Amino acid sequence: MPLRKRLSIACLIVAALCALAAPSAFASTGQVTIIQDNNAINHNPVAALTRMKLMGATLVKYAVYWKYLSPDQNATRAPAAATNPNIYKPYFGQLIAIDEAAHAVGIRLGFMVTSPAPRWAEGGGCSGAAIPNGTCRPSDADFQAFMAALGQTFGGSGSVPAVRWWSIWNEPNYIPNLAPQTIGKAIYAAPDLYRGLVNAGWKGLTGSGHRPGPDTILWGDLAPRGIAGANNFGPANNAQGYKPVAFLADLYCETVAGRRFSGRLAAENGCGKNAGAFKAANPALFDASGVADHPYSQGVTPVQRTYDCRLRILGHPQNLFCDATRGHRADPLWTDLASISNLTGELDRAVHAYGSNRRFPIWNTEFGYWTNPPGANPCRHPNQTYCALSQATAAYYLNWAEYVSYRNPRIQSLSQYQLYDPRVGDWRDGLLTPTGAPKATFFAWELPMFLPRTTLPRAGNVTVWGGDRPALADAIRLRGFRPTVAIQFKAARGGWRTLKTVPVNLRSAGGYFTTSVHLGSSGSVRLSYTAAGRTLTGRIQAVTVR
Repeated sequence: MPLRKRLSIACLIVAALCALAAPSAFASTGQVTIIQDNNAINHNPVAALTRMKLMGATLVKYAVYWKYLSPDQNATRAPAAATNPNIYKPYFGQLIAIDEAAHAVGIRLGFMVTSPAPRWAEGGGCSGAAIPNGTCRPSDADFQAFMAALGQTFGGSGSVPAVRWWSIWNEPNYIPNLAPQTIGKAIYAAPDLYRGLVNAGWKGLTGSGHRPGPDTILWGDLAPRGIAGANNFGPANNAQGYKPVAFLADLYCETVAGRRFSGRLAAENGCGKNAGAFKAANPALFDASGVADHPYSQGVTPVQRTYDCRLRILGHPQNLFCDATRGHRADPLWTDLASISNLTGELDRAVHAYGSNRRFPIWNTEFGYWTNPPGANPCRHPNQTYCALSQATAAYYLNWAEYVSYRNPRIQSLSQYQLYDPRVGDWRDGLLTPTGAPKATFFAWELPMFLPRTTLPRAGNVTVWGGDRPALADAIRLRGFRPTVAIQFKAARGGWRTLKTVPVNLRSAGGYFTTSVHLGSSGSVRLSYTAAGRTLTGRIQAVTVR
């Protein structure tokens, strides 16, 4: 596959392209709730999946790593008949067991299929400590065979339950997952590599009977940030990867202004002779069910746009992302939650250049907030991001992010990564500690609640938006049960009392509701839910009445 596109073409015009659009008044009431935690599922599939089900998750995303389900995974020479899907099927035992456990529990299972590739399926020309094994120029033909093997095994035609949710590759604009991102100091390579992998994955799935409609087939799973410039080039210096909006533009053989590559540039990058040829050769880029993004807002609120500030914290220079509301322009090529319109705008421009008016749904497939305790790297600077928040602040931001997503009709899902905190490392964004103790974010996730206004000039009504995830599972488990959720209030003195009882919307994936309650004084608001002898309470929100 030719890889000679020049960076200067991909990033020609960025000014005035990605203005944030106000969220639509229409809401995404059918928003899917996703949980991902491979470690918990691998350890005890039934226990982990049952807990996720009772918490109200509607989809479990499971990462399928190509290499570890392959024959001769560390061999340099490909096995005989490497492009025959049947060579993989003897290695699917654990995956089948997880699928069967999900089916028995009654929760939907989805596969994100990604690197590392087996060594024999890698290309050459990658070097440097930042490039992990299994990511260098993976073979399209071999990946197609692997996807076909998965599609055939989990197609529902035999005794194995069907899998109807798929995503192709994890964070292809990030060096730990696909390499090289760049070649030398002026050429981006990853979009061309990923276009081939998307096509291969699409052919493998559709050729084995899967298609959008009965199935959800996504591509993207984009890292929301990246860097550009001299420090991003060279085999060992691009660990931050490629800015996602520019990555998408290159994927569609366009500038970020929506102008198609032409002439030599188009020929060098496999763009086809014309728009029709490109569209015919790349059906997934136009016909997929949606595009997946990882819109992390680590360390800041979900409505704060950020930029790369390379802030110095405690005297050490770090590649950090800072709050753009403090007099700095947000990066128009990033796709965190506050900048999600950068993503939708680029996608709309990209397909429009090929004569399509498709408005791709956006799937949030990885999200969460680090907390301290138990994580390291606490937030110590007002502009610092990618740091650990207090549990109470993380719970508040998590509910706020869900409210923002709910109000955006393009966003189809809210994802929680992970269920449990890992025992080591900074990425402590689970809802439970490693020993299973619930964190503040756990209660916020089960009973999400957000008040758009928390300060009133005088006594009056306040809007309460919320949801009740466990009620959805209870309504299925308890025949004839009609769940309700109580909005409770506690003044400075006294106990909790119920202000209003709201029926849970069982047609909404999150059991969402919007209502109002009257507050006569300052105090605290929470949600409470009782069923089958247990009572759950959500996050507590302070409210001030002046």
